[in-house]
Amino acid sequence: MSSSLSPPPLEPFSVHIWFGKAGLKELPELILGLYLEKPFFEIKMERTPKGKPYLPNSSIQFNLSHSGDFMAMALSLREIGIDIEIERDHRKLEAILKRFFPIEALQHFKTLSSPLQKKLFFRNLWTRHEAIVKAKGTTVFDSMETLNSYYSPTENTILRSENYYLKSIQVPEGYVGAIASPLQEIQITYFSSEMYFP
Repeated sequence: MSSSLSPPPLEPFSVHIWFGKAGLKELPELILGLYLEKPFFEIKMERTPKGKPYLPNSSIQFNLSHSGDFMAMALSLREIGIDIEIERDHRKLEAILKRFFPIEALQHFKTLSSPLQKKLFFRNLWTRHEAIVKAKGTTVFDSMETLNSYYSPTENTILRSENYYLKSIQVPEGYVGAIASPLQEIQITYFSSEMYFP
């Protein structure tokens, strides 16, 4: 499988975000092949000891997230982390916040009046944390105590946590998502894999 289309090249301050159906196993290799101008079967990803995928001998950094029917992939010339989450019924939100997150997050959670606000707050918090974890190449539990930037009054506010800036991203309906990057000023471009691999 190949595509006659080509995405624009990655620039120093650009992030490319791809969405596609999670069922296509070779989709990450197909997307990377567009940038490297190689067939997907020549793309050989490797993983760090903690499971972060990378391309040996390439300046392209990337990260993957799967949730529900979708896969999201972020590409950059700097470290990058991405997480998307489909809406789920989390019944123990307060207990999870109390166990894993800063006290400020729990305090803000308790000020929210509706169940919908509480679920959205938790999902945004969780995706931002996951994005940082994935940018660093660690695990969720390695970084639980260091998440300080937990709340944004608007969806598009850029937050800083540790050495990363967090930003909410455009996602399919019913999802939330975030990326983590060391770059504060970034230009995000969105792509649909179905346009390139119908």
